[in-house]
Amino acid sequence: GGLDGYLRVVNVRTGSVLSRAESLGGAVWCLSSLGKGRVAAGCEDGSVKVYRWADRELVFECIVDRAADGRIISIASDDTSALLAAGTSSGQIRFIDIAARHSVRQCRLPDSALPLCLTWVPGTEGILAVGDSLGNTVFVNSNIGIAEVSIKTHDAEILAITAVSNNSVFCAGVDHRMVSLVQVPNEYGEMAWAIGSRRRVCNNDVRSLAYSAIGKYPLLVTCCVDGSL
Repeated sequence: GGLDGYLRVVNVRTGSVLSRAESLGGAVWCLSSLGKGRVAAGCEDGSVKVYRWADRELVFECIVDRAADGRIISIASDDTSALLAAGTSSGQIRFIDIAARHSVRQCRLPDSALPLCLTWVPGTEGILAVGDSLGNTVFVNSNIGIAEVSIKTHDAEILAITAVSNNSVFCAGVDHRMVSLVQVPNEYGEMAWAIGSRRRVCNNDVRSLAYSAIGKYPLLVTCCVDGSL
């Protein structure tokens, strides 16, 4: 997706563009894979559109939701590809039933923060981890649309977040730090989220994170605005 309003399918080995499709909704700010050759795109006009890869061509399929105000700035599909979370520039998180093609509930983060990045926590019952514009990592229960836990993890905006397991989440952003969150027993013996570690990984903003469990050693890859990995 790009600011020119087009989605492109790129051959990662050659760098060549295999196909492109116009969003018809302005700039494409975020993408999320839905599996089986389908992808959801968050657009400038507040719409969430689904495209599919068919016969070596990217084809528009449907609009599954449209926010009343603001662009879609973050998006993430759950592990079933049935529920989509979309964050808007007006500060709303919309939970979208992809099959029904409409949002089933909405919520807002504490202190009117913006949901800049999203990731579903695997192995949980609908818990969404959110990195916000105030440097908080927020855990939202999508079943009821409530932010249940908020932890101050950064000094500025969180730009990237990824969940490794049901008890391990990593986030990074403008303050150059990588923070891990883990679940540990609290004073009542219940499992609760807490900061596990902090470390500086770049000299500039960290824009994206990706986790890979392929191979002998699991990898967490960061990408910074200075072009370093």
